[in-house]
Amino acid sequence: MNWKSNKECFTQLFNMANALKITVENNIPEIINTLDGKTKLIEGCPSKNSQAELVFRHIQKKFKYVSEMMKEAEDMIWKKD
Repeated sequence: MNWKSNKECFTQLFNMANALKITVENNIPEIINTLDGKTKLIEGCPSKNSQAELVFRHIQKKFKYVSEMMKEAEDMIWKKD
């Protein structure tokens, strides 16, 4: 991505990392409760493991975005002026 400034790039990294943190905070309890049988299964969901995996994918998706942004930030550091 072509960033207008170093600050814009690293601000975006910060924002994405914060979004990951919030997603983890919100989804981990739901995953634990599902695996412990404290959360009712969604209609049509075959197992508590499947339901937990569906929620876990939200974390994986955010993590992927942060990982991609880390690479962009590193590229920003090493870009040629």
